[in-house]
Amino acid sequence: MPIWTIVYFPQPDQNNSPFNIILGWLPRESKRVTARLNLLAERRVADWRGLGWLKIWEGKIWQLDGFHARVMFCVDEGRIVVLHACMKSKQKTRTEDQQRVKANYSAFLKSKDNPDA
Repeated sequence: MPIWTIVYFPQPDQNNSPFNIILGWLPRESKRVTARLNLLAERRVADWRGLGWLKIWEGKIWQLDGFHARVMFCVDEGRIVVLHACMKSKQKTRTEDQQRVKANYSAFLKSKDNPDA
């Protein structure tokens, strides 16, 4: 039974939603990333240690690695909030992907502070 609920920010009906990005990948990569997110949803954060495909990316943002993809997310109030997804093109995350993650994280935090905005 899941401990965490997986949500996407921005929502799937908005531009640049990580949900839509993941759906657009080849089925094998999409399934791999989705399976790993679902595995995390069933474990406590303390039990995430030792997963070779998971690490802290920056601050409170985590990075999940697929075979050819990266998914950045944070945890908040019982949720895994997927902030961005991108295909790997280099060893290091591209600057524009880093900027998108930070912008989505900032917007997510603001949306929590002002839910009516």
